[in-house]
Amino acid sequence: MLKPGDKLLIAHRRLFEEDQPRFFVGRVLAYENGIAKVAGHAWVKERVRGEFGRKPDERIKFVPLTSGTIMAYELPATVDLARVVLRSTNMSLVLTDDAKFSMDLTDRVPQITKPAR
Repeated sequence: MLKPGDKLLIAHRRLFEEDQPRFFVGRVLAYENGIAKVAGHAWVKERVRGEFGRKPDERIKFVPLTSGTIMAYELPATVDLARVVLRSTNMSLVLTDDAKFSMDLTDRVPQITKPAR
């Protein structure tokens, strides 16, 4: 399944409406029995300005991928993790490396436009 070097975005499921979104972006060091050992950076929402910031220190995190509170997304191998940023506006949240990779993380259903009759 996962192998060392794979790149992941880990999203912690919000259990309550007032929970703040939390993310972790990193590379897999090891994987066994549904648990990934991942090295990377945590991203947290700054409460006053509402912007996301990357914690400066790299962390090693054990992620139970079978947990119902974790959502994991495999990122393309070409993504430069050192350049990844979370950009937020009032309407969207996007993970990007400002090069070729961009992923919409907005926690809402996109507006569906109906065809004109």
